[in-house]
Amino acid sequence: MKNIKAILTLSLILSLSPLAVHAKPVSSTAPAPAATATSQQQYSDQQLKAFATAALDVDKVAQTYQPKLASASNEPAQTQKIQDEANAAMVKAIQAQGLEPEQYKEMHQNVRANPQMLEKVQAYIQAK
Repeated sequence: MKNIKAILTLSLILSLSPLAVHAKPVSSTAPAPAATATSQQQYSDQQLKAFATAALDVDKVAQTYQPKLASASNEPAQTQKIQDEANAAMVKAIQAQGLEPEQYKEMHQNVRANPQMLEKVQAYIQAK
């Protein structure tokens, strides 16, 4: 049961995370070889633990701001303000773990693409 909860939590975190943190726009003209190179990136256990903790913290921020966004859905200016606050809180949560938003997004992509990294991150989340 605890394993299922960890998998569901990680699934939610991984689905929300790339939408939540936008430090700078992603270029659509980025070369394909660079994307391939980053998908094979290896991280230390310490980096993966920091990522797991940051992902949990980002999820907490998302859960905090989700009701606020839902209640402001008919007010574009208010929605934007809430999104900006949420993004700032997520960036702060990521940086508190010694990561930068771009590094976090890269790790997010690599964890999703690498089953062994995903297993490690799930284990770290489950241990929390």
